[in-house]
Amino acid sequence: MRRVTTVAAFASLVVLSACVRAVPVTFRYQPKEASVTSVALGGTFNGWKGDATRMSAGPDGAYTVTLDLPPGPHEYKFVVNGKLWLADPDNALTARPERNSVVWVAPAGGETARAKGDGKVMAFAVQHGPMDFMRLNRRRVRIRVRTAADDIESVSVVIKREGRPNRTVLMPLSGQDGPLDVFSKDIPLAGKVSYSFVLRDGKESWTLGPKGVKKDESSGLYEIDVAGALLLETPKWAPNTIWYQVFPERFSNGDPANDRKGPKSVADWTTPITDVEGNPNDWYWGGDLQGVIDKLPYLKDLGISGIYLNPIFDGPDTHKYATDDYLKIAPEFGDEAILRRLTTEAHRLGMRVMLAGVFNHTSVYFAPFRDVIEKQENSDYKGWYHIRRWPVLDPVKNYMGPDEKNIPYDGWWGIKWMPKVNYADPAATAYFLNIGAHWIQKAGIDGWRLDVANEVTSSFWREFRKTVKGAKGDAFIVGEVWENAAEWLQGDQFDSVMNYPFRSLVLDFFGRGTKDALAFSTGLQDLRNAYPPQATAAMFNMIGSHDVTRLKKECGEDDRRVILATLFQMTYPGSPCVYYGDEIGLSGASDPWNRAPMPWDRSKWNKGIYEAVKKAIRMRNEHPALRGQNITTLSAGEGDRVVAFRRAGGKERAVTVFNASDRSAQVSLNLLQDRAVETWRDGWRNTTVKSDNGRITLDLQPWSAAILFPAGK
Repeated sequence: MRRVTTVAAFASLVVLSACVRAVPVTFRYQPKEASVTSVALGGTFNGWKGDATRMSAGPDGAYTVTLDLPPGPHEYKFVVNGKLWLADPDNALTARPERNSVVWVAPAGGETARAKGDGKVMAFAVQHGPMDFMRLNRRRVRIRVRTAADDIESVSVVIKREGRPNRTVLMPLSGQDGPLDVFSKDIPLAGKVSYSFVLRDGKESWTLGPKGVKKDESSGLYEIDVAGALLLETPKWAPNTIWYQVFPERFSNGDPANDRKGPKSVADWTTPITDVEGNPNDWYWGGDLQGVIDKLPYLKDLGISGIYLNPIFDGPDTHKYATDDYLKIAPEFGDEAILRRLTTEAHRLGMRVMLAGVFNHTSVYFAPFRDVIEKQENSDYKGWYHIRRWPVLDPVKNYMGPDEKNIPYDGWWGIKWMPKVNYADPAATAYFLNIGAHWIQKAGIDGWRLDVANEVTSSFWREFRKTVKGAKGDAFIVGEVWENAAEWLQGDQFDSVMNYPFRSLVLDFFGRGTKDALAFSTGLQDLRNAYPPQATAAMFNMIGSHDVTRLKKECGEDDRRVILATLFQMTYPGSPCVYYGDEIGLSGASDPWNRAPMPWDRSKWNKGIYEAVKKAIRMRNEHPALRGQNITTLSAGEGDRVVAFRRAGGKERAVTVFNASDRSAQVSLNLLQDRAVETWRDGWRNTTVKSDNGRITLDLQPWSAAILFPAGK
């Protein structure tokens, strides 16, 4: 289920008068064309709503607006004529990866004017928080400091241990986090340590500690027992798994006897989704778990090693994102015995099975909620929900139409059919923790994908992890988080998240062509910097899902773009996932049009896409280098449409090169680290490339790739 989120962004400063809290900031846009009839402002301060903040035209034709903004960074763009989003042409400060314009609003007395080498620091912008000390394994840590972009020349960490001399380690600039520069260093560290930082710019230096940025050592020391710090340990099998997402109702009908009978059941599996009346989500095609079992040989042949099922518990909708009974499989999908057969047979074929858990909210038919409706304030379950006032009328018969906004309880996004669970209630918490272990014990599932995970309290997820890992130590826990998910990947909550930022970057480069090679590469690097490398290695890298527009449509129905995007996905660190039907070229807009029945008549398949996806999957499965977490950018120029990476895993290395353009490209790469390799084998094009002391030259056709391995490997 999709939770709409905003992207962090910031603003262009023309007038700034500092105050303790809100600061008036005036934005100005001078049109260059007479065709401009309206200008608005969208940014983090208004939820990126393009029509929320309208700007007024002055006598000189310039559009302005003044907003009171709190101290800190803010991003923005101008919205011209209601549709064209533009960065501020008069502000060179931008934030990656969207290149939104940025302004820093300072608290009283704070410094905002800055440039590297000016001997000044924006002290209020310097950050080192709990998530900036990451344990990578039991012997190494990653330490980070974040500063305002283009503000500081260098950062060093000073490590102090009793009885030993201080150790100073330079921390290189490793990337950006929105409007911040990120300095980081991976170092061996164990035991109890104290540390601080030295920031240098121009001829000046400062120290950073728990008391802030100081000109002397009064900033204090951070103290930590490394052994007691959080450590993310993910299942060893996760980076080697290629997932396949199944929307059960639309994948395959293996048991027509359990089909729903009624006016909104289609007569034939091949009925196009565009042919039904009204919302296709209201219609039943008859897909079920037996259908998934029947198609396990197909998935095995495709190269799949993990099956992620959309919700399968009993509920009133085809999608099952409002649950009536968490202990019962939806009858139209099967029963507990069928689920056990599915997991048993999948395991026999070397495939894992992961279920979707919708624990943020229930349906209004869930027994505890029905008890609240029946007994009101006398219900033993009244604490299970966020009830604001009594009485609570039955939402099945009340709160219709516009009156839905008056429901006296919290619903997911205000929807009355999905009352939100209150995890401050011990009984509710205990119930859902039990569900987490129940299906591992009863059916042998291998993990959970957790719906709208960022809307559930972290305290519950911490207990959930303990419960699930207690039931199966190598169970895989994936959260649905649409933005930066670092706080959930520290070792006490999730193993991985749905990597929607990865999807956006892949589509912007391969699918839409809105990003050049540099923006694409640096965006990926920033993502890798945000997480411990063991999280990157297990990241749930999807480019299609039930919540978003189909890959084929995102690529403008261009098969070449689909193939190249999927090939990149299969050669990048993480745990990639294919959304059912994407591998055969299904197209469609977002929900509900991305949930068409899977066509099993192979004459209806896009065979070019299918064979390419199958080949890309096979290549990933055969080569540890494509599954390893080690990645280095070899080529990614500004304005270019060619990117190249070095990959390594196990004892193998590889080079991946992608030409995402309509032009042929000649690519020269200097592989000094691999100069001993005399010949490279292109596993994608079945050719070879000679190396001249580490230098190779490739000729790539438009929308093509080369995946190179040392010859003989």
